[in-house]
Amino acid sequence: MKFEVIKGLGQGKQLGFPTINLRRPPRFRLQQGVYACFAKISGKNYKSALYYGPKYNFGIKTPKLEVHLIGFKKSISPRFIEILRPPLADCGRVVKKVRGVRKFASVSALKKQIRADVAAVKKILQYVKLA
Repeated sequence: MKFEVIKGLGQGKQLGFPTINLRRPPRFRLQQGVYACFAKISGKNYKSALYYGPKYNFGIKTPKLEVHLIGFKKSISPRFIEILRPPLADCGRVVKKVRGVRKFASVSALKKQIRADVAAVKKILQYVKLA
């Protein structure tokens, strides 16, 4: 599924986990949470952590959609990004839900959880191959 890239507030980057912010399409039906997935940019696939939900620690209650490309260090500005479904996945455009959404006691606790989320995504995707 293709998503339009939109400008974010740079909060992921400030936390050390830069994200690409995505416009949620009208028929988007993913439950809120963190997911392991692949994102495709300019013909290349990246292991990614997808987040859909409010950003309680930043006072944002409206659900946002963003993706962190694991190990990606470049600065890019694509207009569109594609979230891919590996052939073995049967749960939509993502591989597996890592966790639900919640508010954290501090930004430090949020960063610790994001590190754990990225580690979980790496483990989930380590043997998954795209066709």
